[in-house]
Amino acid sequence: AITGRSWKKEIDDWVHGTNELPLAKLLQSQGVVIDFSPATFAQRMGMRATESNQSILIKSVLRGSAAEKAGFASGDEWIAVEVQSAEAAGWRLEKLDDLPKIMGRQRHAVALVARDRRILKLKFSVPEPGSNWLLRPPKLASHT
Repeated sequence: AITGRSWKKEIDDWVHGTNELPLAKLLQSQGVVIDFSPATFAQRMGMRATESNQSILIKSVLRGSAAEKAGFASGDEWIAVEVQSAEAAGWRLEKLDDLPKIMGRQRHAVALVARDRRILKLKFSVPEPGSNWLLRPPKLASHT
C-alpha cells in the first residue's frame, strides 16, 4: 500500500520460484559496499568438509543441495572421482578445489565415497558457479 502498487508477482517469484531477490541493487542504493568473491567448490555443492592428504571428510550436507541430491551424507569420506573422458579416468582426491581442474568443462561425474566401510559410487552434477558477498557499511559522514 505504501508504494502504490502490488508486489504480488515479485513476491510469488521470490518465495515460490528461483528468481533472485534484488539485494545487490537495494543494498548498494543504501550505500552498502559489496565485494564479490567466487564460491568454493564445497559451497557450490552445498556441503562442509575437511580435507586431509588422503581424502575429504564430509562434515555436513545442506538440505536441497547438489550434494544431498547426489546422496552424500555427513561422515562420508570422499576418496576419489571418476570422470567420463577419452581415458575414463579415476582420480584420487586431496582437496575439493582440485575437482574443477580434474573435471574440466564436464558437469557430471561419479564420486567414490567410503561409508560404513563400504565404497559407494554417487553420481553428482556440479552447480553453476556462485559467489560470496562481503558487505561493508557505508562510509559515515564526518562531523567536523
